[in-house]
Amino acid sequence: MAIILSVTATSGRRERKKEATRRAILDAARRLFAERGFEAVKIADVAEAADVAPQTVFNHFDCKEDLFFGRYEDFVVGPSQAVATRADGESIINAVRRHVLATWSAPTCEMSSDWPGWMRTLDGCPALRAREGQLAQHCEELLAAALGAELGAAQRSGSGKG
Repeated sequence: MAIILSVTATSGRRERKKEATRRAILDAARRLFAERGFEAVKIADVAEAADVAPQTVFNHFDCKEDLFFGRYEDFVVGPSQAVATRADGESIINAVRRHVLATWSAPTCEMSSDWPGWMRTLDGCPALRAREGQLAQHCEELLAAALGAELGAAQRSGSGKG
């Protein structure tokens, strides 16, 4: 039993360390983007400011644009997860609304802290707009799949969660 607890504690520590590194990278990127503008910042600049190797940045983020969007997983995967995991009796729209409100009000939401500046940067950069489109499309695909699964389950059982 002690071995299992030790492994669990190590796993927890490892995950906390990964999350701290990810947060340091995001904080450094956000600071540099605000100071210099998105297009003037290189991955090497972010790595240096976060005190990590450039490869470490890519271990956490696929591309520079994903640094701008930060915790985009909450926005991309979250709505479909909210549908799939909602409580019995909760409507689909209420589950998605609850998720969106919680995500936008979270202290880790990069966009909520400086919405006008965030939008100016997004509007002024074609690469960011293209990535935003890719993320939105992925979100739509996941949500469509969750809704399709819900519809299939409702048809099989003759009812649904709502």
